Amino acid sequence: MKLKLIFTWIAVTFGLLFFISAVSIRSSAIKGTVSPAAAASEVLAWSGADTLRASPVNGVFSIKNVKAGSYTVLIVAVPPYKNVEKAGVNVMEEEQTDLGEIKLTK
Repeated sequence: MKLKLIFTWIAVTFGLLFFISAVSIRSSAIKGTVSPAAAASEVLAWSGADTLRASPVNGVFSIKNVKAGSYTVLIVAVPPYKNVEKAGVNVMEEEQTDLGEIKLTK
């Protein structure tokens, strides 16, 4: 009887740990790529007073733990390239919003 109780406790514990890890993995994000890859120094996203930042690596960026809502995204360019701003970027709960490739111009 005690052995059955121990196995039940272990199964419940592992099930709970699996559920918690699965829930924590699912978070909203804004992602994309910048080309040319070395042309951007930073990516900002803001909605109201909430401002988030990411640094592109090889032109790829991902802003994680984004709350659902509408954001403005600014790609901060390295001169002689020009900044790019995208308004109305909608982020849904537990979704990855992909902006695709953002081309910076001189």
